Amino acid sequence: MKSSLRALLIGTAVIASAQLASASLSYDLAPISFNSLTGSADNYPTLSFAKFDTAGGTYTLTGVSLDWSVVSAISSVTVKNESAGSVTINAFDLGRTFTAAQGADSLLYDVQGKRQTFSSTVLTTGQQKTISNINFTTLSTGAMDVYGSFAAYTGSGNVDVTLYNGFSATPLVTASGGQDLSWLTTVSGSAHGTLGVTYSYELTPIPEPGSLLALGCLVGSGAFLRMRRRA
Repeated sequence: MKSSLRALLIGTAVIASAQLASASLSYDLAPISFNSLTGSADNYPTLSFAKFDTAGGTYTLTGVSLDWSVVSAISSVTVKNESAGSVTINAFDLGRTFTAAQGADSLLYDVQGKRQTFSSTVLTTGQQKTISNINFTTLSTGAMDVYGSFAAYTGSGNVDVTLYNGFSATPLVTASGGQDLSWLTTVSGSAHGTLGVTYSYELTPIPEPGSLLALGCLVGSGAFLRMRRRA
């Protein structure tokens, strides 16, 4: 009798064990054009997506992951020499940084770069160098899991994620006379992409009525047998 009771309890525990599931959301990052005088641009507005609904505690959030695919292209760069004297340059080091942050937590971080070379050019103070038809197109794809507490992702309302798509162009200086360098940089281009969010969660269902009934009958039978033995 004890072995039968133990077997039924184990079977009931299996029925009530957590079941894993997931739900995914996807957001299109609208195409943008940028023209930044600082060499970088905060191009995308804050993205908001729905928090995970625990349905009154029926579900428990066990994981949050983000995946992204972003295409960015720098089409032209202009650099103006604002130093006190002449400088000689022969390349632009181009950079693209895509990040996503939730509050103070960094969620995504991807950096790509390229060196765009050209004939050595001397720029006096106030002169500028422009390179058009630049072929610097980056495809950034990947996924990242969120670690730590999921409190910011559960409940009602939305999660706010700040997206940043930054671009830069740094002149490669071969001669400057040892002076302090100062540049005014204009970077032009475009970007578009998608950002996906996946919630993983556990569902713990109520044990099946049939199992509870069988358990009740078995426990009742055990009590009846003990009473008969005592009698």
